[in-house]
Amino acid sequence: MLINRQWKMGLGAMIGLMAVPAWVAAQIAITLTLPSAKALLYEDVIATVVIQNNSGQMLTMDSSRGPVRFWLDVERDGGRIISLRDDAPLVSAVEIMPGEVRTFGFDVPRLYAIRSQGLYKMRAGVEMNGAH
Repeated sequence: MLINRQWKMGLGAMIGLMAVPAWVAAQIAITLTLPSAKALLYEDVIATVVIQNNSGQMLTMDSSRGPVRFWLDVERDGGRIISLRDDAPLVSAVEIMPGEVRTFGFDVPRLYAIRSQGLYKMRAGVEMNGAH
C-alpha cells in the first residue's frame, strides 16, 4: 500500500500534538479528606473539604438555593444515599473570592443518620448553574 507524503506529514503532526502535555484547570477544585479509612460506629469523623475558586468570579455558595450549591453525599454499600438528620444547609451564605481557598469541616455522624456498621462512600461537590 502506498501512502502519500502529505498524509504522512499530517499524521505525524497529529501524533505530535497528542504527545504535548496539556494543563487543564477546573473552575472549582474540591478536595475531600477523612482522618482515617476506618471508624467506630458513632465515633466523630470530621470530613475536611477544601474548595478553591479558579472561576475568575466571586462564588456565593448556599446549600439549598442559588446558582452555586455545595453538596456532600454519604452512600451505603448497595448505592443507598444516607439522608441528612435535618434540613439545615451544610454551607450557607459563604462567599469565595477568585483564587481563594476555603476549608470546611463536617462531623459526618452528627450530620447523617449512620446507624449501622458497614462500608460507606463519601462524595463532595459543587453544583454551579445546574452543572456538577
